[in-house]
Amino acid sequence: MNEKDIQRLTVSKDEVEEFIANIHKYKNLVELSLYNLRLTEFPKGICEMSNLKILDISCNKFTELPQEMRKLSKLEKLDLSVNPLKKIPSVVYELINLKELVFWDSYLNEIPKDINKLCNLETLMLSRCKEFPKEILQLSSLKTLILTDTNIYEVPKEIEKLTDLQDLQLLSCGIVKLPVEIGNMINLERLILWENCIADLPKEIDKLLNLQKINLFGNELKEFPKQILKLNKLVEINFTSNMIKELPKGIGELCDLENLELSYNKLTEIPSEIGKLNKLEVLVLDGNQLTDIPTELGKLKNLLILDLRDNKIKDLPEEIRQLPNLDELNI
Repeated sequence: MNEKDIQRLTVSKDEVEEFIANIHKYKNLVELSLYNLRLTEFPKGICEMSNLKILDISCNKFTELPQEMRKLSKLEKLDLSVNPLKKIPSVVYELINLKELVFWDSYLNEIPKDINKLCNLETLMLSRCKEFPKEILQLSSLKTLILTDTNIYEVPKEIEKLTDLQDLQLLSCGIVKLPVEIGNMINLERLILWENCIADLPKEIDKLLNLQKINLFGNELKEFPKQILKLNKLVEINFTSNMIKELPKGIGELCDLENLELSYNKLTEIPSEIGKLNKLEVLVLDGNQLTDIPTELGKLKNLLILDLRDNKIKDLPEEIRQLPNLDELNI
């Protein structure tokens, strides 16, 4: 195939010299990946690829990007992860059609206000910021926000300004509590808060009626947050590695729940009401202090996976062994 006809290209380490030598021939590229090539200088010929929409230059050794990049006016997705960049290069803010910006594993000293120019940005992934970057709160089109390894003691109440946000992930950020204003983020569908220090959730979380997935793996919950029992669209709950002692009877009201993971808590019993979860496919309860399992689990006809390892269960009801769709049983 002629180079000018190629629209998608992933360059390997063996091909990089040839690619750079012939870079002028790839003018019609729409998607380009230079992942993990350890390049130290950005190939300026890329700036002439006027049709480029997706560019992955992660895992290289770029310390700066050329101003000529502003020519990439059609660029929608840019991955700058794992480069020795201490800030997002200023030219990135000229790429006003960007919809996704990824900046993993780089130490960001600051986020300038110019990020507000990215008015079409829908997905933003950042890591190792010094603090919560309040500058991003003006990105009104944002639908997905993922922050990792960032020093956030309290999530700012102004986060409610991100009214279109559907996916909020704050991972390993040292968060102790969420603001009550999170209840105003009514379009949230995913709330992922891995490895923080959260002991309880605000009551106002019961307003998130569109929430489908909630994950607080590795936090400090001592009680199951009953306020989420009002969220009838929940499909997945993961409270693994907390300190929850009791599962409320109201769990049976979450009729759309498909995945319930409560590994490594301090549960001593499971309420019989769990048998009402007709759509449940995955139930993970390993690493608790259970001595028996209610026979009502035998009503979960759609259950595919049941994990009961590392408990104190002596006998398993026959009704559970006869579940018609059970593919994986760990006891």
